[in-house]
Amino acid sequence: MNPLSLLALEMLLSLLLSLIVVNYLRTVLAELLAQACPHGGGLFWIRTLALLQFLAPLLLVVWRSELNPAVDAALEIKRAVAWMLLGHCLALALLARTVWKSLVAPELAAARVAV
Repeated sequence: MNPLSLLALEMLLSLLLSLIVVNYLRTVLAELLAQACPHGGGLFWIRTLALLQFLAPLLLVVWRSELNPAVDAALEIKRAVAWMLLGHCLALALLARTVWKSLVAPELAAARVAV
C-alpha cells in the first residue's frame, strides 16, 4: 500500500474514533460543566476537551507513523490503532483528573467538614 494512503487511512481512523468518543461524552460533559461553570464557560471547556480528544491521538499517530513502502499495511494499522487508543486514554485520564480535582475533591472535602 502507498505510504501516504496508509497515513491518510490512519489519520481518518483516528478522527473517526475521536468523533465517537466526543459524541459519547458530550451530554455528560455538558451537564457536568453547566453545574461547574454557571456563567457560560462550560461551552468553552467542552470545545477544548473535544479538541484534546481529536488532537492527542492524531498527534501520536502522525508522530510514530512510518512512511516506508515496505511496511506491512495490516501491522501498521494495528500499531496506529494502539497509538490512537493510548492517545484517548491519556486525554481521558487528563480529563478525569481535572474533573476530580476541580469538582469532586472539593465536594468531598466540604462533606467531611460538615460531618
